[in-house]
Amino acid sequence: MIFSPNVTWQKNNLRAVFLTAVVLFSGTFPATTHAETALPAWAKEWLPTGSLRNSYWNMKHNASGANDIGNANLWLKITPHLTENITLVAEGWARASTTPTSANISNSSQTISRLREGYLNTSYGAADFRIGKQIIVWGRADQLNPTDNLSPRDNTQLFVEPDDQRHGTIAAKATYNFTNAFSGLAASAIWLPVFRPNIQPISPPAGISFTEIIPTKDQYAFKLEQTGREIDWSLSYFNGYDLNPDLGLLGPQNLAFNHHRIRVLGADAATVMGRYGVRSEIAYTWTEDKSGDDPFIKNPFLYWVTGADKTFLEYLNINLQYFARRVTDFQNPTVIANPQLGPIAIQQSIISSQQDGFQQGASLRIANKWFNETLDAELAAVYNFTRQDYLLRPKISYAFNDHWRGNLGANIFRGDDGTFFGLLKNRSAAFAEIRYGF
Repeated sequence: MIFSPNVTWQKNNLRAVFLTAVVLFSGTFPATTHAETALPAWAKEWLPTGSLRNSYWNMKHNASGANDIGNANLWLKITPHLTENITLVAEGWARASTTPTSANISNSSQTISRLREGYLNTSYGAADFRIGKQIIVWGRADQLNPTDNLSPRDNTQLFVEPDDQRHGTIAAKATYNFTNAFSGLAASAIWLPVFRPNIQPISPPAGISFTEIIPTKDQYAFKLEQTGREIDWSLSYFNGYDLNPDLGLLGPQNLAFNHHRIRVLGADAATVMGRYGVRSEIAYTWTEDKSGDDPFIKNPFLYWVTGADKTFLEYLNINLQYFARRVTDFQNPTVIANPQLGPIAIQQSIISSQQDGFQQGASLRIANKWFNETLDAELAAVYNFTRQDYLLRPKISYAFNDHWRGNLGANIFRGDDGTFFGLLKNRSAAFAEIRYGF
């Protein structure tokens, strides 16, 4: 599944990336300059906020060594008012990366950029409208969200914060906010004319090619949501395409990434019980394999998450969740005798978390703060009881002042090769980042 040959970072290349970042970060970037205060109010709204980030990732590609990657990033966001009730929201990033390709070949460099969001937002009375490229996040559970099917992620991008991997998709969203006795209740309708899938860190084995098939038909979703009451909750429905692909066979040496249509009925709820925050989220997904006998299309499945968190002392927060997935009409892919189709069906079951008719596990997040909230530490973990594979994500962050922040941490994937997290072992990485916010 994974990546190119690994090598050891050469000191001269590391120094070159570091010096580039120093130049980028060397300005003082005062919060308010004389030129800025002289600008009219409408012009100030066009001044961007954002951050400059420099990070290093030690990625272990195979057992023989490591491949370090240096990234210099610029993130910008603007939210100007175009008229009295129309706001433009635009956010994007640009990155310069240096990746060594061989111990005897100079580093390869690349510059990429992405507009994460770019949409118009307006309100008329009790109705809100948003049109353009936007990130739409559903679900109240912590990170594990069965109802979150609208906005894709680029899992090939190395970011300290997992949510930074999200990027928007073209959509039109209308929300009506009820008043009086139904205050806090909102109904939303979403139309997505363009499908954008999750981008996965998968490289084909030697002699094999991948062809990704992108659907072109519309998608739509509806949501009824209650907030501001004793219990916050929502009901949702999505009719569109699976962000994650199913594996198919186009030819002897050509695999297909197919994004089949799915329908998802979901619900979530959250409340506070004393010092405990309690939340639950559940969704049933109908797939195109209604009878469950096609090994190259996910079976319909039920996926739910439930958990609670509590803050001890002043800042110590512990969040524990249980998750489970039940596959309808499960059929074991290991019984397929065809030597060409069997391995593909097994791989498909791994990446779709459908190796078993019932899987369960737990997630844990422990976070604390010290020194007047300048030092943060967090440990996040996901463990699959059924297959005993897991993810660990420790991180420590320190705010030197109002602008400068440093981050240290790692993403650690472990498990047998025939498990979901086990397939990602070569994506394990330690990271260090310095960030300047303005």
